[in-house]
This record gives sequence, structure tokens and C-alpha cells, in this order.
Amino acid sequence: MRNLLQKAWIMKPLVAVMILSFMNLSFTSAENKVVLKAGTFIPLEVVSEISTENMTAGQLIDFKVTKEVVVDGNVVIPYGAIAKGQVTRFEKRKGIGKGASMQIQLKSVTAKDGTEVILTGGNMSEKGDSKLVLSIVLAIFVCPLFLLLKGKQVVIPAGTPISATVASDTYIEL
Repeated sequence: MRNLLQKAWIMKPLVAVMILSFMNLSFTSAENKVVLKAGTFIPLEVVSEISTENMTAGQLIDFKVTKEVVVDGNVVIPYGAIAKGQVTRFEKRKGIGKGASMQIQLKSVTAKDGTEVILTGGNMSEKGDSKLVLSIVLAIFVCPLFLLLKGKQVVIPAGTPISATVASDTYIEL
């Protein structure tokens, strides 16, 4: 019984020190974080040319942040940070003059501390020019082989601007 009381006497201060240490860690880490609010505007641009000629559905596309994002005087997303988008819809150009089409949805951007910030509202949708009328007219008056005429590819040049917003409040470490 006496041995048990001695162990309890030693354990109480040890438990108290552990609780205080944990509380101290909790409070200091909260001071080193800022909140990137939902709805914060993130300006981006296309890193390299996007073309339906060499695209597949589900493919990831890189975008670059064009202006640093600042919260409470601290840069949380630096200029040049890479954002990811994904091809959500894609159709190759087809006969009878139908042009290609694609849709890209922005997914996330990497913050200064490595946190993945989920984005919303950044959709890029493009359609290639259709040659449907030309194909039909030429097929009727010249040769039916003009029905095989295809529409145009979609090409989005590097540097094309697009913007998105932060989907939900995100804590970023300083």
C-alpha cells in the first residue's frame, strides 16, 4: 500500500507538467497560424499551352498564381505558386464539322507552408469553331466526302488569366 502511495505522489506532478506542456503547445501554435477565408480571390494564369490535340479526360493541368495572397500582412500564397486543375469534360473534333470542346475545373493551390488549399469557382470551358454548315454545303454541291471535314481544335495559350476562390476557411502556418 505504501509503495502505491509513493507512485501516486510522484505521478501527480508528472501529469500536471504534461498537461501544462500540452496547453502551452496549443496556445503557441494558434498564434503562428492565420485563416485564409473562404471566398478569397486567387488570380491565376495558364502555365503552358493547353490543346485538345494532346489532351485526355482527367488530365491534370498546371496554373500559376499571378499575385501573392496576403492575410494580416503575411504572404500565405506566394507569387508563382502552382495550382492544379483537372480536365472534367473533353471531346475531340469530329466529322461533319464538329469542333473539339473541353472543360477544366480548378482544384487546389499550394500555400506557403505546403497546405493544399481547395479552390472553387474556377472553371474554364472552351469550344473549337464548328464547320458544320460549310461541311454540309460542300457535301451537297461538291462532294459527299466533305462530310468528313472536321471542326477546329481548342487551344488555350500560356498566360491566359483565370481566377478562382478559396472553397473553405483554411489555416496556414506562418
